[in-house]
Amino acid sequence: METIAASQIADSQTARLTDPALANLLAVEARHRIDIELTRANLARNTLSPSAVRVTRVPPGANAGDFGPDASWSVFAYRASEAQQSTAAPKPTPSGNAARGYVEDFDNVTQRPGDRRYDVPAPAPNVSFADPGPWVDLSDDGSRLVVWYGITGPNRHDAIVLDALTFEPVGDPIPGPISGVAINPDGSLLVVGRPGGSGVPLGTIDLITPGGEIVGSLPSGGDGQIDGVQFSGDGSRLVTQQFKSDRASVKVWDVVGEMTLFTKSLGAVFFAGAPAISQDGRLVAVVTGGDPTSQGGASGLRQTPLQVTVLDTETAAVVAEIRLDTFSGNDISVDFGAVEPVLAIGDPSGVTLMSTKTFEVMRRMDQGNGAELGVWFRDADRALFAQGGFGPVLRFDLTVEGTGSIALPVAGLTSLSPIGDTIAVVELGGSLSFWSAGSKERIGTADLLVPGTAELGSTHKGISGIGGVPVFSADGALLYVRDADGRFSVVDVSSADVVGEVDLTVGRTHNALAVSASGAFIATGHSDGRVMLWDAASFGTTAEPVAEFPLFDRVGDCDLATDPTFDGIRQLSIMESGSVLQLRVVDQCGDATGWDVVDGTPSKTATFPNSLVVDFGPDEAYLTSQTGTRLRLLADDGAEIRSFDAHHEDVLQTSTSHDLGTMASVSRDTIGLWYTRSGEFLASGITGAQAHVAGDGSFAVTSGGAGFDWFGGPVVVWDLDPDTWEEQACLAAGRNFSLFEWQQFFPDDAYRVTCSQWPSGLGG
Repeated sequence: METIAASQIADSQTARLTDPALANLLAVEARHRIDIELTRANLARNTLSPSAVRVTRVPPGANAGDFGPDASWSVFAYRASEAQQSTAAPKPTPSGNAARGYVEDFDNVTQRPGDRRYDVPAPAPNVSFADPGPWVDLSDDGSRLVVWYGITGPNRHDAIVLDALTFEPVGDPIPGPISGVAINPDGSLLVVGRPGGSGVPLGTIDLITPGGEIVGSLPSGGDGQIDGVQFSGDGSRLVTQQFKSDRASVKVWDVVGEMTLFTKSLGAVFFAGAPAISQDGRLVAVVTGGDPTSQGGASGLRQTPLQVTVLDTETAAVVAEIRLDTFSGNDISVDFGAVEPVLAIGDPSGVTLMSTKTFEVMRRMDQGNGAELGVWFRDADRALFAQGGFGPVLRFDLTVEGTGSIALPVAGLTSLSPIGDTIAVVELGGSLSFWSAGSKERIGTADLLVPGTAELGSTHKGISGIGGVPVFSADGALLYVRDADGRFSVVDVSSADVVGEVDLTVGRTHNALAVSASGAFIATGHSDGRVMLWDAASFGTTAEPVAEFPLFDRVGDCDLATDPTFDGIRQLSIMESGSVLQLRVVDQCGDATGWDVVDGTPSKTATFPNSLVVDFGPDEAYLTSQTGTRLRLLADDGAEIRSFDAHHEDVLQTSTSHDLGTMASVSRDTIGLWYTRSGEFLASGITGAQAHVAGDGSFAVTSGGAGFDWFGGPVVVWDLDPDTWEEQACLAAGRNFSLFEWQQFFPDDAYRVTCSQWPSGLGG
């Protein structure tokens, strides 16, 4: 059955480019064979994950790439030593050793290298791996590509033009030295920037045919080193950015007339990424800022924030100056849509899509591989490629609908309702707002009775003094909001009215409030090692708990006991199992302990030391991060049922759905999504970055700055309900299988209707 499902998923991915309706139907049918494949398809529909974000695992050492016009293939340039030239996955050559390169095409659909490869002639023996290149640029129509090294001085290297279909050289090599090359959309013309030296003025720009003939030259004006070049979509205009010790400038050229349209000086800044020019040549985008000392810029320039400046090529006027909170690092990549009026901005954390009409953010796509090295629109804007500093390339299918990440215009502690798309944010000043994950609009506000809620402790340095993450009731009707002193507001979600308040001064709670899956009970954990059990129906209207269980009294027994941040109970979860209440607790010493509460009396069932988190797994097993980076599903006797290995740093939080079927886990390096029964990892595509998970059958993630600072980061929402996805897929398909299609893909099964809302395909 798994083989059939895998085949159907492969068929659906192949069909997605040519027949999306068929692809959706195949994915729905796969659900009947194996649930895990549906979940992956569901993630694709809702988070731009596996099929909507396809990872091209290029071999290590790829330092440059470009993509075919239909998004089905790409080319990459690599560096390898002479001894590594015959290997499929070259390893980096130590600095100082001779190195050469090669170019190879790559099938973006099957995720395998193609048959075409070209070994770039080796530069001089003295060239080290620290020297730049080889680089590669592919014409927009996919007919020609050019390969070059950015090597100057006595080790300068020629550029070579290849036929992109055969990888055979075209014409004579183009002599170096070369500081930048771009090939026009139809592959008929190259622009080559010169770094100066050997009688060639700094900043010279030659127009050269693929055969190597110089047919024109653009007047450089002595404006310094050429750092980047790009043609407009129709090839009539060119943008270059140039850098001198005292200023940086961007120029736009009329290629046909070989004349400068305008020069815009940007002052004493330096460039932090290649320029971009829109398809119609109307707009250019250039990136400046960062730390010049780390980018080889001129000494003495002050550190400046990363900024994207958009210019009108007719008037040279600044259309927009863009600074996004998501920018980080020292590099940003930009590209304009070929069809839609949109600008893609890639940084080390992900990709932002902005409208070039309003310059408002349309979508934010966070993913762990970064996008600072390059973003490229292809396939009439249906695909967007992004490459970061870690090598792998991600292909975003922009035709896929989904919530993606939501950049809310407020900062605070965030939670997601378990039954809908409502996001609750306890804002920094203590107010509460509700947002729709679908529309991204505010749908309600409340002034909390709890004073000082989520005021951050103004330090942003830790969880001490900060109110806990708000928690929804099991039915999503109420929200429980706590301040740092253990006082709760109970908020009616539909009206945003505060309907109750509880002051638990007996012992400060931390992130230790849990709601049972049935919604009948609430458990709170306290700094004196006590757990209080509450009737959820009266929580907030009565100050009397149903029961109190003094589970721990070990102050001074461990190193952490002297830190008030970790006093008592650090984490708590609760489950009803028949007439028994089960509690899972992480105490101040980092021990995960299970308790069965029978007739009001707790009895210890198991203890696992050195646990940062504990949760319920399927069949009431223990889910712990007992070994730090590895999540383990453990029986009462400590026997390992399975492990979950996707993290490279300590797991800081887990959240399981009420049915225990799916789980999210967070470390600083990644956010993992899992099928808990199979142990299957469903990669989220974004980093942890001090993230927080709050939700149930749907998971919400917020990701922010340093040190448990969960404020102001984007919110990412996953809908993991297979039924919801199936409805969406059938709605998008708009039909059922034809009899011919059914016999092609399911020859051993009797025909049946896949999507009940559409007519049978037997008649067509």
